[in-house]
Amino acid sequence: MLGGEPSSHNPDPHEVKGQRSLQLPLA
Repeated sequence: MLGGEPSSHNPDPHEVKGQRSLQLPLA
């Protein structure tokens, strides 16, 4: 949560770029 909001709730462009490998189902 670099932006402060859960990536699972509101995936930010910069967060998804770093967590896209961990959370593929989101993409």
